[in-house]
Amino acid sequence: MKNRLFFNGASRLDRGIVKAGLACMAAVGISVAHGAQQRVRGGDPFIHLENGTYYLYFSSGDTVGLTVYTSTDLKEWLPDQGRDKYGRAYVNGNGFGTNRFWAPEMHKYQGKYYLFHSAEEKVTVDVGDSPLGPFKNPEKKPFFPEGNIDNSFFLDDDGTPYMLYAHFYAGNEVWICELEKDLLHAKPQTQRKLIRAEEDWEMNRTDPRLSKWSIAEGPCLVKKDGIYWLTYSSHHVIDDAYNVCLATATNVKGPYVKQGKGPILAPRGNYKCTGHHSLFKDKSGNWKIVFHSRDPGSPVRYTYTADVKFTTKDGHPWIEVGEFQPCFIKKVADKRGMTSHDK
Repeated sequence: MKNRLFFNGASRLDRGIVKAGLACMAAVGISVAHGAQQRVRGGDPFIHLENGTYYLYFSSGDTVGLTVYTSTDLKEWLPDQGRDKYGRAYVNGNGFGTNRFWAPEMHKYQGKYYLFHSAEEKVTVDVGDSPLGPFKNPEKKPFFPEGNIDNSFFLDDDGTPYMLYAHFYAGNEVWICELEKDLLHAKPQTQRKLIRAEEDWEMNRTDPRLSKWSIAEGPCLVKKDGIYWLTYSSHHVIDDAYNVCLATATNVKGPYVKQGKGPILAPRGNYKCTGHHSLFKDKSGNWKIVFHSRDPGSPVRYTYTADVKFTTKDGHPWIEVGEFQPCFIKKVADKRGMTSHDK
């Protein structure tokens, strides 16, 4: 879920709460002493690996566009490596929408690079020749006129491209559709609902602000051992209990069976709001997860990774998530002697 904090159609809370949340964000800032390592602040993160370099994309609440960070070890990240003057990979005006650029995912397909993301609470995609951008969509149109967010790309073994997304309907539901081979256009007649949050571990039933919303969003789909593993976030992004759940199927279009009677990724100790993730392989071919988490009492979302293991639990598919590893900003001095922490 995005830098919307409260904004999407599934979460329009009263304006007083919105203003309070934004004021708190402005007040927090980056309170790190010079010389200390600063954590990467990024909600709804996605990591792409290519030629030994990791590329990190995450949501933006501003109107400039979307940035990209790079790393060789998943621990330290160079910020703002995109190819425009702000270090952005996508610049406002190069595609659909003017604000609320949320949940970017970048995928390589047939020699081109495709940046899937939300804008103005609709789903869209932009194309580039490099993971660093610039990404553009000359048509400047969303996939659908209806409200949707969190679009995620999946290529099946038979070469059929799909897009998963969170569709607004009394909350957010996970849907899927086929894409045309150019990845720029959807096949509306193939749209299908996969997941709606209804279980106790997916819902906040005690907070009156949140109990009316059924939230299933931030989908990520991988195929392994003949099984489609669909992971998604539930609860609400302003809820400390925001988490990641698992459902599996033997057909890409379902039906999907929810597994484990609980989330695979949930808050631990001082790690709150552990959600909106993606799964990826590292340089050694090991599966990992990247996700955001908040500190207690703070609205700022930081980026973490962890090892994951595809396994079974009580005879059913399951994913085990290992120790949380923070992502840090790499300290690099420029010609003025300033480091990336000082700027």
